[in-house]
Amino acid sequence: MNKGAAEALPPNFSWLPFTSCPLIGQSLEPIRPFHLMGTSNFEKAYYTLELHFSALVFREVSLEKLISGSLSEGAGVPVDINTSMSSLLVEPPAAGFSFRNTNRNLALEAHGFVAPKAVKTGTTIAGLIYKDGVVLGADTRATAGNIVADKNCEKIHRIAPRIYCCGAGTAADTEMTTRSIESQIELLHLNTGREIPVVAANRLLKQQLFRYQGHIGAALVLGGVDRNGSHIYCIYPHGSTDKLPFATMGSGSLAAMAVMESRWKPELELDDAIDIMREAITAGITNDLGSGSNVDVMVISKDEPKGKLARPFRQVGIRGQRQGDYGFKRGATAVLETRVVPLQIVDEQVEAMET
Repeated sequence: MNKGAAEALPPNFSWLPFTSCPLIGQSLEPIRPFHLMGTSNFEKAYYTLELHFSALVFREVSLEKLISGSLSEGAGVPVDINTSMSSLLVEPPAAGFSFRNTNRNLALEAHGFVAPKAVKTGTTIAGLIYKDGVVLGADTRATAGNIVADKNCEKIHRIAPRIYCCGAGTAADTEMTTRSIESQIELLHLNTGREIPVVAANRLLKQQLFRYQGHIGAALVLGGVDRNGSHIYCIYPHGSTDKLPFATMGSGSLAAMAVMESRWKPELELDDAIDIMREAITAGITNDLGSGSNVDVMVISKDEPKGKLARPFRQVGIRGQRQGDYGFKRGATAVLETRVVPLQIVDEQVEAMET
């Protein structure tokens, strides 16, 4: 090591042996993307970088100079190893085709495209346990701001033959999240050859939501039957869960919970459970502007191989017929003033032009 070069470095910079460089220790993996990008100076950039590290000091250089080969020996600025190591590592792009639309959306916005607003299911969803299984219920209204976007939106999603999930929140998030977990549960079933318990679906859902820290707007009521009994789970957008005998979620959940708390009891019969669910969802529809249209009911029984969906189970707020005749006889209204505006007739003729 050159003693003069070592004394020229500030005290917060260090010398490292060539073999301890993390970039060299990984067989120069971060260099390969330059070759994949079609850089004609790949060999020159490779040896320049090797010579750069063989000088036994980390230096921060621009990526353009590194790729173009204009980097001279010893060029660049020494970098504090303790705080700026990440600036030296070039992350390679992930292999395979990228399905992310980030760059496309940015390009569209640069040309004046206005992204559409998310459609949310301002919702009433609920679930309860009865003697032989679980009953799930949901309304069917989807809203975009103050506008009713869909009058017959399906909010009860299949996870497994005897596991279903009601979704409230952003419609796309609830649909795609439940579809993703459905495929994972099916693969798990094919690998194990056994019926997947409800707790496994609960774990997969909450791990998926926790990973995104609440940015996936999906509030879920998961219900199902397995060899361990009947289960109802509340899954919140941030990933927390509750295991309850009955649950409600969504903008109309308070009205639905009032019905649940006043009428639910252990060991309910199926007819009573369906009646409670119908009244709970109806209460949410009639007391919440974000909930509306119909009542969907899903019954999952321990004696049946799969759940049974009644869609629609009940229609709420059907528009009635007019009872009276609102036609008025001519002359019944007094004329206060008469004003006549003459019309100017414009005659236009169009002739075909010879070509």
